[in-house]
Amino acid sequence: MAIKDSKELGKAIKRGDDVIIVEGDLAKSTVRIYATGKVAWAVCLGAITVTVTVYLAGGAGGAAATGAAATGAGHLTFASAATGGLAAAGVAGVAAASGGAAATILGIPALTTAIAVAVAAGGVGALNTLRNGYKITEKSSNRVTLKRR
Repeated sequence: MAIKDSKELGKAIKRGDDVIIVEGDLAKSTVRIYATGKVAWAVCLGAITVTVTVYLAGGAGGAAATGAAATGAGHLTFASAATGGLAAAGVAGVAAASGGAAATILGIPALTTAIAVAVAAGGVGALNTLRNGYKITEKSSNRVTLKRR
């Protein structure tokens, strides 16, 4: 079964699926996350961690402090159910936390994907699992196959 949204990708990583097939724009973002160099990734991960930690803590006030768009119950607003991408305000919070480096390094689509995957999986460890626990075995313009190492 092909995965087309960040939430499902996060769940697949959390479950430890042996093979994950990612399609569409999510495939491009996945490759971008996977291919980012180690030093650049450390910068991105620090900024993403701040946003994901505040979100998972459930505080609407804390989410607002990071620039994330919060609704009544402390939930971040999702811009698109199809991509699972966070609202632009949430990305702005990450960009501010990293001096804009995370958005510049990954690009906005991959950054929103990374945040949504981490939230769906319950933490940023899923992003490290994606980068270190899986390898890309097949890649095309709109499809990526990941196999567990």
